[in-house]
Amino acid sequence: MAKASAAGGSKTNPSTLSSLGDRLFATGNKLGNLYIDGCEKSFETVVSLQRKVAAQSRIDSVQTVLDAQADLVSGIGEASVAASRKIVA
Repeated sequence: MAKASAAGGSKTNPSTLSSLGDRLFATGNKLGNLYIDGCEKSFETVVSLQRKVAAQSRIDSVQTVLDAQADLVSGIGEASVAASRKIVA
């Protein structure tokens, strides 16, 4: 049992606090990566849907615009995910 200090609190082993901090950091890191994985999957789904709509379009100019938009969203998604992974790492 922990002994009470003069101020009324309990003494805490610094290694216990360090271990707790390390576990909290590791858990936060895992959660951050899971969130980024979800965002990446969302970007991929949106791009896939945009490409399907573009492929079904019978008007060449509409198809070109939708393909360009899918490329833009894909590029933004890749850049966002890469930057986020660097921050979490």
